[in-house]
Amino acid sequence: MDILDKNWLTSEPIDYEFKKYKLLSAAEVYQTLIRENHIYTVLEEIEYHLSNLYKFNSTIDEISNKLRVLKGIDIDTMSLSYEIENEANLELESLTALSKDAVTFLEKIHTDVRGKWRDVEKQIAFTQIPDRKAVYTEGYVILITKNSKQSVYKFTKPSDFRGSWKSFKLTEFEGEIQYSMSDISSFVEKHDSTKTMIIRADVKKVFPLDTCLLPILSHKLFNYLKVGS
Repeated sequence: MDILDKNWLTSEPIDYEFKKYKLLSAAEVYQTLIRENHIYTVLEEIEYHLSNLYKFNSTIDEISNKLRVLKGIDIDTMSLSYEIENEANLELESLTALSKDAVTFLEKIHTDVRGKWRDVEKQIAFTQIPDRKAVYTEGYVILITKNSKQSVYKFTKPSDFRGSWKSFKLTEFEGEIQYSMSDISSFVEKHDSTKTMIIRADVKKVFPLDTCLLPILSHKLFNYLKVGS
């Protein structure tokens, strides 16, 4: 979504007040999106910016060295003497202050969005149908939302859970089943096998699908499968 430009910190002009205003404006948009439950949209962007800021802060000495210019040679110690040009020094000070402020701001928002993520995750209840131990290679999730709409998603069990949950994909199954036990039973009977897992996921509240519910469902299911593997 790029609410905050990817290169917002280092792009021209290097002005503390201007960039602080951009940061505050973006923070307001992030908080609005969190309140509206567009959680994954915010989380992805915040984590991207925090990762870049951590890298920037860890290499600030290297950047400072690159801005230095040769002043002369100290004959007594036989060493080179450097200084940072005044304009470059002011820009470096602004960037350093901005990066620290940005980390503080974005870490606070990251804490808020992770808290909201956990709240939404608690609203999703899994029921395995049937509840039995077996060696599964694939499965289906029957997603039942509060507005009684049902969707079915297919998944392949990860062969290795050491990777990120983000690589775990749910593929929408064509068609929907109606909100009735008979339809669910028919679906289970049709697709049930010793190598197929079927999970009913009941959601207690209404949430945006792509920017909230599906990513959190994927995350919860990934960990569910990991624990049971």
